[in-house]
Amino acid sequence: MTRSGAHLASSTAAIHEQVSALCVADLFVERPMCDALAAINDLGEPRTAVMCPGSLPENQQDVHVTFGLVKGGDAGTLKLVATMINQPHPNSPSKTFLVGVCPCEEENYDALVPMLHTHLPQVEALLRDGVVVRGATRPVRLILGCDYAAQCNLVGHKGATATQSCLCSKRTRWPSKKKAVLDTLFGTLQDVTGPLHLRETMDFAHRMVIDGVTPLVRERRTPEHQCSVVRSPLLAVNPRQIVPIPLHGTQGTTHRFLRLSIEIFRGGRSATDGAADWRQAGAAFALELVKQLYEKARVRRTSYHGGLSIGRDCHTIGDSSAVFCDTLVGKVLEVHLATYKQAWLLWSSVGKTLNRACTIPAQEASQFRADTAAMVTLLEGSFPWLSVLPKLHILIFHAADFLDAFGSIRL
Repeated sequence: MTRSGAHLASSTAAIHEQVSALCVADLFVERPMCDALAAINDLGEPRTAVMCPGSLPENQQDVHVTFGLVKGGDAGTLKLVATMINQPHPNSPSKTFLVGVCPCEEENYDALVPMLHTHLPQVEALLRDGVVVRGATRPVRLILGCDYAAQCNLVGHKGATATQSCLCSKRTRWPSKKKAVLDTLFGTLQDVTGPLHLRETMDFAHRMVIDGVTPLVRERRTPEHQCSVVRSPLLAVNPRQIVPIPLHGTQGTTHRFLRLSIEIFRGGRSATDGAADWRQAGAAFALELVKQLYEKARVRRTSYHGGLSIGRDCHTIGDSSAVFCDTLVGKVLEVHLATYKQAWLLWSSVGKTLNRACTIPAQEASQFRADTAAMVTLLEGSFPWLSVLPKLHILIFHAADFLDAFGSIRL
């Protein structure tokens, strides 16, 4: 126990013990990586890399350890968890270490510093010394889990409201006169085609950790100025080893689809009704949608996760998408209804692959990449008011790369 909360005495010792037990029981699972992380950059050149512990060559045998923060369930608490991926069913709660439980009303950078004070030296020691597997020492590859806000805080990033709001990409949020230089060089999140402009393998935050320096403030509005990094990172993690938030991506996208149906309905009424009338009609339709969720899909909002549905309920909503599409029949343009139905079908396919806790076959992974691109292209082309925010951008551009590299997103 410390002032920051209750903490496991030694997470490093727990992982060493688990690896030894798995080797004795012949249950240690090799999880080789594909060469996706070694691919060329947007200019057709090999990506530059500043290697640090936790980021290894793709062809090196290693041990995969996921570290993350979980806020949910118990209000006002934050859980620190770690998982060793090289075992059967690693996502099972019984195989996850509860590293710490800390009181936390607001999940921000300043709150995380005392919580991680006990554990970061242990993580650094684990990455420095490696783990013994069948008599041979192997390096540890660190994978960062948790939700997007926590990921941003850990690497000193401003978060989803930053100018360059994606941890892996240099794209800006949307076109702006003030950020015209960055927009021209790297594009925006609203661009669903073209080069990704990925950050170099060990870019900004990792160089700061290695050199032990604070963020450098370059001349504003230049490519060298990192608009999104405002704090020294707490943890150095390769951007391509950051899990593409499957749970929160599923919740956010499912919720966005439900809101989209209300927007489509209101858009159709605004062309014929006065402002007060179409707003009132939109509110009535929203209540009808909630009724369908309760009575037909049989799902309820949670008291946590911002009031969104939990993961399995999101899949139930996707499987019941025909119910929500039926509520729009005769109330919106046929072309909008057909697009909405097709988008739901694509999302249902994408969501199942995104959240399945097993190694995904290559053919399904390829279909996942095609479906995510098709879904967003369809939505953006049909509903121009829809903005691509970080969660949706991660799903389009980075989830498929992570899936190709590691064989699964949910493990």
